[in-house]
Amino acid sequence: MMTKVRLLSALLLVILFSGCFKAKELDTLKKQCSFKEGQSCEKLEQIYKQSCDKNDADSCLELGRLYQNLPKRDFVSAKAYYKKAKDLGLNKAKIYLTSLEHGFIPATSASPFQYALIDIEGNSITEAKYSDFDFLNNGFIEVTINKSKTIFKNDPLNNLYGILNQEGKEILEPKFKEIRDYSEGLIAVKKDDKWGFVDEWGDIVIDFRFESVGDFNDGLAPVKQDGLFGFINKKGEFIIKPQFKGASIFHNSYALASKNKKWGIIDKKGNFIIQPIYNDINFFGDFFKVTLNEKISFIDASGKILMENIDKVNEYYDSVIKYSDNIFSIKVNKKWGLINQNLEVLLEPKFDEFDRIANGNLIKLQIDDKFGVANADFQILTEINFDAIDYRINDGLIAVQKEGKWGFMDINGKIVIPTIYEDVDIFQNGLGAIKLNGKYGKWGFIDKSGKMVIPAIYERVKSFSENLAAVQLDGKWGFINKKGEMVIKPQFTEVEDFYGEVAGILVSHDWGLINKKGEIIIEPQFKYLEYSSAKDGLIWAKARYDDQIVFMDKNGKIIEIPSVYYAEEVVDGKYITISVGNDFFTKKGLIDLKGNIILEPIYRDIAITDNIALLKIENYGSERETKYGFKNLENNAFVKAEYDFLYRLNLRQDEFIRFQKGSKVGLMDQNGKILIEPKFFNLKALMKLSD
Repeated sequence: MMTKVRLLSALLLVILFSGCFKAKELDTLKKQCSFKEGQSCEKLEQIYKQSCDKNDADSCLELGRLYQNLPKRDFVSAKAYYKKAKDLGLNKAKIYLTSLEHGFIPATSASPFQYALIDIEGNSITEAKYSDFDFLNNGFIEVTINKSKTIFKNDPLNNLYGILNQEGKEILEPKFKEIRDYSEGLIAVKKDDKWGFVDEWGDIVIDFRFESVGDFNDGLAPVKQDGLFGFINKKGEFIIKPQFKGASIFHNSYALASKNKKWGIIDKKGNFIIQPIYNDINFFGDFFKVTLNEKISFIDASGKILMENIDKVNEYYDSVIKYSDNIFSIKVNKKWGLINQNLEVLLEPKFDEFDRIANGNLIKLQIDDKFGVANADFQILTEINFDAIDYRINDGLIAVQKEGKWGFMDINGKIVIPTIYEDVDIFQNGLGAIKLNGKYGKWGFIDKSGKMVIPAIYERVKSFSENLAAVQLDGKWGFINKKGEMVIKPQFTEVEDFYGEVAGILVSHDWGLINKKGEIIIEPQFKYLEYSSAKDGLIWAKARYDDQIVFMDKNGKIIEIPSVYYAEEVVDGKYITISVGNDFFTKKGLIDLKGNIILEPIYRDIAITDNIALLKIENYGSERETKYGFKNLENNAFVKAEYDFLYRLNLRQDEFIRFQKGSKVGLMDQNGKILIEPKFFNLKALMKLSD
């Protein structure tokens, strides 16, 4: 018998790869594949791949479609096969390739209600008669026609819907009241007041005879007929006759169904495996969340209540809320706990509150006004007897308070530094700040073993940053290293932590900058100081000097900006906007951090995104005239401000810029190359399936 099976399998392969595969049989495979029949999809892939390898352009195109659509959804492979089909001379492959690489643009030449889809070269993909477009999950496009020509384009009373395939051809004329998404090879559509189903070729597979329908799942779809729900197969045959007041789609061979205003669970034969006794019921992983008399519980497919770890008096939960992936908070008698999707109790519902600590690997628990800790495996690590627990973990330690004194526990809940300190700060770089001797005590630093490394002699301290910590002695601030050595003597009114190689310092009422040697980079002379730095030092600084704003370079040297200009803001950490004029009318420009002019201050406004500076100018004659241009700051491509409007079709760096000249709109790339001449009334945002 085994030999016969092998011979039959071999014979099947010969037929599949013989090149004599009939079109009808191929169409059957396509439909079976669209119905999510995996073996059919694999056979199709093999057939198309063999033919594509022999440079059959149509097969390469079909192979691209297989990879573009669900369940594969591999855009890289799809593009490769579309490109091969195009290179082999198949013109329509260009449409598919353009759609994936750049997308389509809804465009209208006249009416705001009559759009066509065009590619980035301005070629029409569809007729100009649609008011809206939306992708379905199989790559097809739902189109809308607004029959009343009103502004209420989403009003279902005014809209009719149809479907375009990936070539922009109508497979379903827009005459339907509603269209659902693609599910298991079929699309639910509503005509007049009845629902039916079409396939991806636009053929009506199931007539319009239902009052309501759901998506196909597990090969069945819920449908409503004569006020009752039943389930049909993909031929439109009732597998479960209409008998329910409500029904869900099937999931793992079960569906939810209601009778007499109560919900239960049915199998694929329509038999109630859980009688309809619940006020509400929902799928919950492999189980079901049920509500009965405003209480929530969980059952399995046998109806067994899965609450073995809960006291019988608490047979139902008062509330269930998602805590994290597959973890849920439960509330019982005003107390909170945790369960997983398998309904295992992770934390008994006895806490007033709980919350994640730092990165979520620990959980802070609260009962009344006391706190404790559980780990990521929901093991309670400590007694619930702390006055306070910090929400941060640094160097593997957490600050905790008990009986008014502070100490540290490790991530296992063990007290490693006793609670003997008046106050503490978080550990940084192996050292933690502690305060001794009451309210007016002094600060020092301990290591992770609790050993005093730097004596508690300072009035105030800050955490270590860049291996230095700010300390206050006799009212003045300086910096010490990890050995407690004073490397920058106390002399400042206030300081900021080191960031990179620099730190802000306040002398009397003036701010400046120092380096790690204590050398002045920027003299304390400013009422306000903002700066950016990195490991190798200062990048830029912005300061207020009297009533003037100045900018400094990485050496602390004031960037020479002609006095006729007013410096405003640092943009993208690389440019400074400048302006001339007064409060009533200013013109803006752009310089780099060396003071070089990038854009002369002739613009009413400059907006920078992803290295593109959109420019706006205003000219005044008999009336105000506003024009727009842009500069690509990456490659210096410049588009003179001569357009009536500009904006990005997408904020992605590789997308395009829409421009308006007069009353017409066109498209250009980010180098100013015109892709579509200004001939359209409007261009909408780019539509791209792969976004």
